[in-house]
Amino acid sequence: MLWIHGFRKVDVETDSQNAINLISHGVIPIHPYASLVSAIKELWARDWDIRFMHVHREANCVAESFAKLGHSCLEEGQNFMEPPEVVVTILHMMLMD
Repeated sequence: MLWIHGFRKVDVETDSQNAINLISHGVIPIHPYASLVSAIKELWARDWDIRFMHVHREANCVAESFAKLGHSCLEEGQNFMEPPEVVVTILHMMLMD
């Protein structure tokens, strides 16, 4: 999605250091996530600047709210052209702190 829309400098934040390690160092072909890691590495190899960074779950309220939204979606994937109201609320609260 980011590639299609022309984004070429992307920071990916995750609360899973294990995921970053798997992507950075690769996995053996029989690993349960081998195909997913391979697909991510193929995307990563494209001509763009993409960084994977670890953030603690508590520090990433916006990502946590998207994860909770994902559990309630009926569709397999969903694109947002504008942030959901819950995300806007969190961002406003963060600006007030």
